[in-house]
Order: sequence, then structure tokens, then C-alpha cells
Amino acid sequence: MLPDDLYSKLAEGAESTKAASAMESLSEKTPLKIGDTVYKLDVSKIPYLAAFVKFQRLSRPGDDLDLVHGDIALFDVALKGLESGYRQCFRCLRGNISQYHTLCETYDFLRVDVLRGQSIDTIFADLKACKTDYKFDYQRPRAVKGDKTQARDAAFRLLFLIIRGKFSDEKKDPAKVYNAVLFIVSHSATFKPATRFVV
Repeated sequence: MLPDDLYSKLAEGAESTKAASAMESLSEKTPLKIGDTVYKLDVSKIPYLAAFVKFQRLSRPGDDLDLVHGDIALFDVALKGLESGYRQCFRCLRGNISQYHTLCETYDFLRVDVLRGQSIDTIFADLKACKTDYKFDYQRPRAVKGDKTQARDAAFRLLFLIIRGKFSDEKKDPAKVYNAVLFIVSHSATFKPATRFVV
């Protein structure tokens, strides 16, 4: 195996260089038209679009492609959630519950791992990250503020789990979800009205 930069100097390595450059460019911002809007995307975060771009580039090597994909429902909201945190979805959609179902379907279509393998217990622990904690410095308690952004992102993961997820224990998990929902509803200082209403 030679380093990738040497393949460009060798004539017989030209084809493998094209494939390697197609893979490297996936991590860069790729211009992609979805519906009527052109986005500059880091498609490596979106498995479906990464596969789409890779297929388009490998099927027509050497062409300067204008990558065009059909319309994807609520893609702009899904992208904002990926780039700035899932809490942004609550700010964009407000209280329309049917749109949250559509958004969760879009994340599934794009093959985005919203839950990242988290169980209801892990999500609940992230929700509790908003609480103020106390640490002792030199025998004196010091307040440490909670992480509200982590808790708000966890609220969307909980909603995604409720709408699209599968529970491992059909008897215990619904009770845990109920407690998590009560936690969100009762912490109005952390969770905005739209979040509490939808969850």
C-alpha cells in the first residue's frame, strides 16, 4: 500500500485515485440541491445522502456533477437539528404534532441515528443534567449549573423514542417514559412551552 498522494503520480493508480478522492470529498461541504433549495452539506453526517453522493460520483467519474435530489419532507428542520442540536427542532416546529411524526420519518429515511443506541434510562439521565448540582471545595458547597442544552436535546430524543423507537421491556419502559415526560412537564425553567406541550 502506498500513501494516497503517491497514487496521483503513478499512471496505473489513476482509477483508485478517483475513488479515493470521491470518498475524501464526502467529508467536505458538498453542494446538493434538494427540492428547490441548494444546500452545502457535510454529507458524512447523513448516511443516506453520503451513499447518494458517492453513487452519483462513481457512476459518472470525471464529470462536474450538479447533484440534485427530490424534495425531502422537513429537510431544513432535520438539517438544523443535526447541525445545531435536536433542541432546534422544537423551536422550528412549535406545537404541530403531525409534523413531528413527519420529521421522525425523515430522520429514519436519512438513516440518521438520533438515539445513538441510548436506552430510556440514558435519555432520562441526560434530561436530569439540567439540575443544579453541588460540589464541595475546601469544605464549602459550590453550586454547579446544569447543562440545559444536553437536557433539551435529550427531550427530542425522548420524543423520537416515543414516536419511532422500540422498547426493550414492554412492561417497565412505558413507566420510565411516563416519569421522563412528567420530569419535562414539571421543569418549565429548562423546557419551553412548545417542548412540554409536544412531549
